[in-house]
Parts: sequence; C-alpha cells; structure tokens
Amino acid sequence: MKALSRPPPDEAQSKLSFTQALDLDRIVRDAGSRNASEVNLLLDAVTARLIEEKEAGRLWMSGIDGRGERVSNGMWVQGYVAHLPMAGTAIIVGDTHSRPHCLEQVLRVTRFAERLNGGEEIYLALLGDYVDKPNSIKECGGVKVLEMIMDLKIQRPNNVIILPGNHDIVENGRINTQQFPQEVLGKYGPTDGPAIRERYRRLFAELVPLAIRFDNGIFAVHGGAASTVKTLSDVINPTQSTREQLIWNDPDAQVKRYGPSHRGAGFHFGGDALKEFLGAVDSSVLVRGHQRKVAHELDSTCLTLNSMDYGDSTKAYAVVDLRRAVCRTSQIKINYF
Repeated sequence: MKALSRPPPDEAQSKLSFTQALDLDRIVRDAGSRNASEVNLLLDAVTARLIEEKEAGRLWMSGIDGRGERVSNGMWVQGYVAHLPMAGTAIIVGDTHSRPHCLEQVLRVTRFAERLNGGEEIYLALLGDYVDKPNSIKECGGVKVLEMIMDLKIQRPNNVIILPGNHDIVENGRINTQQFPQEVLGKYGPTDGPAIRERYRRLFAELVPLAIRFDNGIFAVHGGAASTVKTLSDVINPTQSTREQLIWNDPDAQVKRYGPSHRGAGFHFGGDALKEFLGAVDSSVLVRGHQRKVAHELDSTCLTLNSMDYGDSTKAYAVVDLRRAVCRTSQIKINYF
C-alpha cells in the first residue's frame, strides 16, 4: 500500500526521548484504585495527550512521545485516522468489555512493556468496547480496563492507539447491555459518577481516532465498512453517518453491498461494499471487533477479533509484522488465549 510521504525527519526528534520504564505491574495495580479526583486528573492528562497528538499530526505528520515531544518516524494522527508505518510490530486487541484480566494477559504474553522498554518498535492497537457486559458490576471491570488503557496512553502515546466502540460512545439507554453507568455510579457516587461517565463518553466520541491505516495494507476500525466513505478524507473528517457506520456496521456474506442491521444502528455490509471501501482508503484488508467471534470473513478480506472471555466466546489477539504487506487476513498471525 502507498505510504503517505512526510517531511524529512529531524534526527534529534526521530528518536523516542521518553526514557522512563513502562511499569505494567504498577499500571495493573493502580487500575480501579483511583478516587474521583484522581480519575479526573487521569482524564485531564490523556485528553492533553490526544490533543497534542492531533496537533503534531496536523502540523508535522508526526506523533508525540511521553513528554509531548515529536516522534517523526512512528505513529501519527491525521484528523480521525491514526497512521502506522511499515516498520515494527503491532499487537491488535478486539473487544475487552470489562475484562481487565484479558487485557493484562495479552500484555504479559506479548511482553509489550518489556519490549518497549528494550527499545523495540512495537504498537498496541485497541479496537474499542472497553466497558459493559461485566461478570459483576461490583468488580468495576470497566473502570479498570479504562484506567489501564488511559495510563498506557499517557505513558507511551506514540505506541498505544485507542479506538472507540459503540459501548464506549453511547448515551445512557441506547443499548440493552449497558452496565457502565451503574458501575461508575456505585464507585464514585451520584455526583461524580455520571460526570466521569460523560467525560469518558465524550473522549471516545470526540477525541480518539476512528480508524487505523497501516501502511502495509490493513485498515482497522471497531465496526466496519461505511457507505459514505469515498476517499480516506471521509474518515479523516467524518460526517455523523460515517462515524456511526465505522463503529456499528457488521459484515454479512448474504449481502452484496449494504443491508439493514439488527442492532438498530448502522448496516450490514457485504463483499462488494467492503471491496469498494478498501479501495477508497487504499487498503487491502479490514480488521475489526464488535462481535463475539474470531473469524476470517468475506473471502479473507475481513478479520473479526474478540479478546474477552464472555460466555463460551473464543478469544484471541493478532500480531502483525508491519514490514510485510498484507493482502489477505490469512497472513495475519492470530493468537488464541
């Protein structure tokens, strides 16, 4: 796939300057232990990171490191699209729905923190749906997952990409399996709980990227292909309809283009629609979450990833060698756990 050209990097700025070691044990231990004031400080910090990241992408086609300084050869954000270079490794994680132990297991098995601390170029791509569907609301699993990913993003903004899922952006009452509002109400009380919930919702609805464009041919979203996308610019600067479809749509082999969705939002998309969409964003395959399965679909042009142990669901994460072009989802390494 054609990589977007950047200005020649400043050698001093092309190196990651944030040297503090990423401490996964500390991140896991702190998740869920913060009070309302501390959570608001966490959200202040990640909001600042996301704004700095967009500004660096707009001005210089570069990302930022943990100190907010420019990283010219790594991930960068263009509007609502994050770009990953044809270098390094990416770990892609599907829905985690209030399962901090599933996210922690992926991070430990892949040795994400150790590899980053050792100087390896490695990225963590999170495809959304971090809250709701807990084993028990009292466990505060959604809070813990969110605090883990926010902490990771603050510490290593250029190596962690957070996409929104439909459960992360919806207002109260829009979907049936919505327990996060009750979770934060119980943890933080009637004043702080709803306010914190709304801060998270707006962060996912307004600040984080909607998609990741890998220079090696992968395009990643939470939901799926959107009928409103004719060029990559339509994802960079999306309409409300584009946002909804990228987050809510599902693949369907019985549909050629687009058909009605059982969800009450978005559409089902078929092989012809996906081919047109991938051509519009100059990519070869789609990787998505949004459903409780791990499956190669639509003639191996669509990979659905689930990364949580919900009922009898199969769970997995993907590992991608970013140096190699990907033309079929069968070329993507799937790791079941």
